[in-house]
Amino acid sequence: KKYFAIIMAGLLAVTSFNACTDLDTNPTDQVSGASMMENTDGGMMALNGTIRMLWQWGWTTTGNQHQCVGPMGYALVGDLMGDDFVMAGSGNGWYWYDYVYDVKDAYNTSTWRSYDLWNYYYTLISNVNYILDAEETMSGDPALVSYIMGNAYAIRAYSYAYAGMFFARSYIGHCVPIYTEPTSPSTKGQPRATNKEVFALAMSDINKACELLKGQPQKHISHIDEYVANGIKARIALYMGDYGTALAAAQKAIATSSAKLTSSIFDGYNSRNGADIMWGAEVLKDQGTTNPQFMAHMDPAFEGYGDASRKCISVWLYSKISSSDLRKDWWHLDNFANAKSAQDLSQGYQQDKFYFADPKNPETTDHIFMRLPEMYLIVAECQARSSQDATAQATLNEFMSYRDSKYNCTNSYRSSNYRTDNNSSNCSYRTSTPTD
Repeated sequence: KKYFAIIMAGLLAVTSFNACTDLDTNPTDQVSGASMMENTDGGMMALNGTIRMLWQWGWTTTGNQHQCVGPMGYALVGDLMGDDFVMAGSGNGWYWYDYVYDVKDAYNTSTWRSYDLWNYYYTLISNVNYILDAEETMSGDPALVSYIMGNAYAIRAYSYAYAGMFFARSYIGHCVPIYTEPTSPSTKGQPRATNKEVFALAMSDINKACELLKGQPQKHISHIDEYVANGIKARIALYMGDYGTALAAAQKAIATSSAKLTSSIFDGYNSRNGADIMWGAEVLKDQGTTNPQFMAHMDPAFEGYGDASRKCISVWLYSKISSSDLRKDWWHLDNFANAKSAQDLSQGYQQDKFYFADPKNPETTDHIFMRLPEMYLIVAECQARSSQDATAQATLNEFMSYRDSKYNCTNSYRSSNYRTDNNSSNCSYRTSTPTD
C-alpha cells in the first residue's frame, strides 16, 4: 500500500507546453518546488508539465510499459471489463489481463496494472498539491493565478475520483488514502479513507475549479476550463448517483462549451481539432511515440498491437444498432480475414472508429479526453433517472439527429428496466459505455 510520491525536481524536468523563453530560472532539474511556485510563470510551467504526464507513456511502472499510456489507456481498460467490448485475441499480451480480469493478484508487483494506476493518480495528486500549496502566495496576474489553481483543483478532483472508481468496490466502503499537502518520499502514509470522504474531496475540488475558471477562456485544448471542469463534475456526480448535480453540470458544460455536435464521426478520433472535442492533448512529433500509445492498440492497419489483437464490438450489441445509424459503420466483420491470430467470428465485429490519421507519422496523433456527445448522454440519463421522461426523450432526439435520421425516441425505460431496442420508436438511456 505504498504511496508513490514524486519530488518537484522530477516534475520540472518535464518539458512545458508553452513555457516562456525569456524566463530567468535555474535549470529545471535543480529548481525547488518552493521557488518554482513563487510566480505565475513557474506555476504555469509546473501545470503544463503535469498535464503532459496525462499522455506520456511508460513512466508509471518498471515493466509492461507499452500498456501504460494514461487516460486513453485507462478508458480502454474500463471498456474491456464490460460485456460489449471483445478482444479477439491476446496478441502481444497488452490489456489481455485486464480483459480476462487477471490483474488483482499482481497488486504487489511494480510491473502491472494495480501499481500503474496507483502510481499514476498519486503522482498527479502529488504534483498539483505543490501547486495548490502556493495558492495564497503565488505572485502575478490574479486571473492567471486562478486559472492555474483551477486546473490544479480539477486535476486533483479527476485523480481522486478515478482512483476511487478503480480501487473501491462501490461508492459505499473504503477507498484510497487522501493527501492534500505537498509530499515527499519521507511523508507518512495515510490510511485508506472511505469512498464518501474521497468523493467529497473530489466534489469540493471540482467545485473550486469551476468557480476559479468561470469566464476564463481555455488557453490550450490540453487545459481545463469551466466547461471541461463541469464535464468532470458531471462524471463524478454520475458515479455517486447524484443525478441532479450531474445533470446541472453536464447542462452547464454544453451551454458554455465552444464544441459542437457533428455528424462527422469518421475522422478516426485522432485530432484535437474535431468540432466536438472539449479536452484533449496536442502531441508534437518530437514528443510523441509509435507503438506505446492508445491508437497503436486500436488501429489494425498500423500492423502492430492493434492488428495482433483486434478490438471488437460484441455481436449482441452490434445487432441492436439500427441500419440507419451512422455509427453502424464503426465496426466491420469482413476485416477479420486478414487477422494474424485465430478468431471466432461469432464473438464480434472489429472496430474502425479509432485509427491513425497518418500511420507513417504516428507520433503526431492527439489524445482526446472529453467530447461533447458524452455530455448529452449524461443529460439524457440523468433526466430519465429523475423521471423527466419527456425532456430525456427530447435530449436523445436532439443528439441522435446527428447519428440516425430515422431515430425517434418515444418510450423510456427507467431503473432496472433499461434496454436498447433496434426499433426506432423506442430508446434507451444507458450511457455506461462510450458508444456515442
